[in-house]
Amino acid sequence: MWLADRRKDYEVIDCCDGEKLERWKKYILLRPDSQVIWSTPKQNKNWKKLNGHYHRSAKGGGEWEFFDLPQEWTINYTLPIDKELTFHLKPFSFKHTGLFPEQAANWDWFSQKIEKAVKSGLGDAPLFFLINSYTTGLQPAVLNYMISTVLKKYDGFVTAEEIGIPVSSNRLVLPCGASGRWEHN
Repeated sequence: MWLADRRKDYEVIDCCDGEKLERWKKYILLRPDSQVIWSTPKQNKNWKKLNGHYHRSAKGGGEWEFFDLPQEWTINYTLPIDKELTFHLKPFSFKHTGLFPEQAANWDWFSQKIEKAVKSGLGDAPLFFLINSYTTGLQPAVLNYMISTVLKKYDGFVTAEEIGIPVSSNRLVLPCGASGRWEHN
């Protein structure tokens, strides 16, 4: 599993009963997550200190309930190549914030590929291809087959794995889909 485990401005604090408790810089959000099918004690104090809670409706969709949350805020992420990304976040009407933090595992990977290519004079070469499966539930093996089939005429190789985010309260990993990567030989 590829882990998004280098984040400082984001963490999954805990998860239980179909919801994940998250810290986005200094703001605590509670949002639904279909992967969280277990029930564990809600012992972390942040379960009672929310800045925002997205309530899923039984009819589909849902709505936000806010407790001292700005309309927009920023978080940062430092890539392994010592470059920093800045993201502007805001709660959308369908539970999202405009950022999928598990993708940090892919940001790390492709930032290193791009930096290496530019330094070696290959800035205009075809370097990599990335596909992510979050809501479709495609397994890594399916992503591997799809990419291998479509890109078989190119000189490269494919890897595919689940991606996940560590849960700080219990050291488990919350699965967040899968990614497939093709890279040039």
